Amino acid sequence: MKKYLIKGLLALVVGGFTASCADKDGDYVPVGQQKATAYADAFKELIGGEVAPNHDWGFTKTSLIDETAQTRAKTRDVDVNGNMWDSRPELGATEERDVLSYMDMTLAQMTAAGHNYSKHFPVNMPNFFVTQVHTGDDYYGSAQDPNNKNVLGSTHMNELVIAITKSAARPNNSIATNTLPEADSWHHVNNFNAGSSKDWGGNTKFVNMGTCDFAYHNSKDSRFHNRWIVVSGADIDAALGVNKYTGYYYVCFDFQSNVPDQQKDVTKFSCQMKNDSGNWQDGFNGQVDGLYSSAQDIIDAGVTQLYVNGQLVSINDVQNITVTGYEHAHAIIPGDNNYSDWIIRLCAATPGDDVTPGGGSSSSSTSSRTDRIERRRLVSQGRIFCEDLGTDAARMTKSDIDFNDAVFDAKIWRLGQYDVTYVNGSYSSETDYLEGIYDNGLENGKFKYVAEIRLLAAGGTVPLKIGGKYGFEIHSKFGEGNNRTITHTTIINTMGAPSQANFSTTVSTETCDAVTVEVDITSLVAGKSEIGLDIIPIDVEWVSQTGQSVGELTADFGKVPQKLCVPIGTPWVYERIPITDAYKDFAAYATSRTPLFWDGTKNESLLYPSLPEGMTPETGETGNVNTNPYHDRVVTQGTTTTTTVTETVLWEGEIAFENASAGSTSEELTLYSKDFAVGDKMRIYGEATGNDPWVSIHDGDWHNYAGCVVTSPYTDIVVTQDMINTMTIKTLLWGKFCKVTKICKVVTTTN
Repeated sequence: MKKYLIKGLLALVVGGFTASCADKDGDYVPVGQQKATAYADAFKELIGGEVAPNHDWGFTKTSLIDETAQTRAKTRDVDVNGNMWDSRPELGATEERDVLSYMDMTLAQMTAAGHNYSKHFPVNMPNFFVTQVHTGDDYYGSAQDPNNKNVLGSTHMNELVIAITKSAARPNNSIATNTLPEADSWHHVNNFNAGSSKDWGGNTKFVNMGTCDFAYHNSKDSRFHNRWIVVSGADIDAALGVNKYTGYYYVCFDFQSNVPDQQKDVTKFSCQMKNDSGNWQDGFNGQVDGLYSSAQDIIDAGVTQLYVNGQLVSINDVQNITVTGYEHAHAIIPGDNNYSDWIIRLCAATPGDDVTPGGGSSSSSTSSRTDRIERRRLVSQGRIFCEDLGTDAARMTKSDIDFNDAVFDAKIWRLGQYDVTYVNGSYSSETDYLEGIYDNGLENGKFKYVAEIRLLAAGGTVPLKIGGKYGFEIHSKFGEGNNRTITHTTIINTMGAPSQANFSTTVSTETCDAVTVEVDITSLVAGKSEIGLDIIPIDVEWVSQTGQSVGELTADFGKVPQKLCVPIGTPWVYERIPITDAYKDFAAYATSRTPLFWDGTKNESLLYPSLPEGMTPETGETGNVNTNPYHDRVVTQGTTTTTTVTETVLWEGEIAFENASAGSTSEELTLYSKDFAVGDKMRIYGEATGNDPWVSIHDGDWHNYAGCVVTSPYTDIVVTQDMINTMTIKTLLWGKFCKVTKICKVVTTTN
């Protein structure tokens, strides 16, 4: 696109001219070059000077960064800490208010009853979301800096961790502690923390984990605190008379600081010190015990030694002390049993997918469907004004430059297809854009690029083609769209009273409705990292007494433009009205890029009425293609599949296995072969209490027909025909270094 004017010389044949004559004529100048030279001179006369050397004429570029990498980042499976981003919808703006309202009603009762922390989480959720709900704004501590600012307690609750297995040292979560037992079972909830860095919009999703214990890190004492209470959303619904929060659980923390690490207030400062040459040198930092607002305060207090860069030095060895900040002594702050200092919400990754302890049966159903989607994402948009350089190669005047020889709105779209999954009617995830979907001359084309063009006016009388190889002649396309035959010598949608005052002609004129055309420009985009609307070819055919040529209109950087890109909706000028007469700031725009002429002073009487109707501009983010507006359509709708999981409790109790050799390591259970079918799951709830935890199930003759490593909260064994054949009324459970609390049958049906 950066070739100047002439894309290719097709023919030089007019009347009696022959190739030999042209060869003999040493002064012959091709038609395209004649027109370019005449037009450039006329344009510079029109604007009264040279064009701005950095002008892009509105044809800004959009980055074509591959969206695949960004999609992978958004929908990655699991990161190094076992949690990932996902987008289950929020409940809404009233959630925080309702939770706090319920807490106000119940906290006093819980405290009076001694239930100032929870002993267990009410459900087991291996796959769940964690979401911010509330951080408190109470002030704690009495230490003040010279600016009289108190220390905000909740801002120090700056890390959330969740234990996926119960600690052997704290099996019932009933002991508040400032260290994390069995730290390898704790996982940091990434991507958001409390205080000023909270992220209200994001969710963090845990996969194949558990909800056994919770704690927050307190930066005031550098410890973890795991006193917490849990509030059921069902209780909130019942208390407030609403039906919004059932299935959600709220874990609430009380701020406390029990172990002081720092007993003194500290003043931070910068200073100068002498180097080996005896010269004062900048770049040193130090601290001194106590609170001081200036160097003079430190001297007046009789301080003789300071810590500078970690070394104790005499105050006489430093100068230009500048106070830079303070660190306060960490006070011992007991909790006040008000568990609203930090509230988070947990919910199952799929609604109804949590596993509730207890007897009987429980079922949950998940309906899923995967659709093939085509996404049209906007790359660029604008209105194009064209100047075809006139019909006479030897003559071009500034009065001819009206930029209405072709006027059209254009949007470039990138088309891609991907599969999107819906779970229980809600959007779940999408995969990367698919390879090889489009057959457009590119091997394994991932994307297709199309130019959507809406023709508005054609004020020129020479053939003008838009779209290159797959394009069309603008005059004839107006005719097709308006059910008539229109030749290239017809002026369309530019004539009016202002034109007639300056232009007397017998040329045919038309008033036409707008016509929309789509052109495949994928081959033009191939290999490019960024594009703009100037990628759409606009070819003009010129004929004169000395020859014929076809050239492409250009808007080269810093050179005289033959086309302009303006915002959609910008009116064009009447025929034979110089653009500078209608847009008073055009000359300044051309010579210095400002002001934008379409926003400046206008002579409205010289602008064509807003007919026909143009495109509607897309609104939204701008930048690279991955943040621009888009539209989706379903190419193929998938079949909905409903999967129902039913869990039935067959045995519940508590069996603790210490090691494999003790005589008490087996327990007799009552399990019936009739309760199982091939393909069912035997779900063993339990937790490890030491290294190499496992259990095995035997028949009455100690035939081992199933075994597994014990993990929390449960482990599944798929039932086989051999298991059913050997299972008797007397079933023995044998294990080591684990505790088993429940055995269930789990049946999964799909339809």
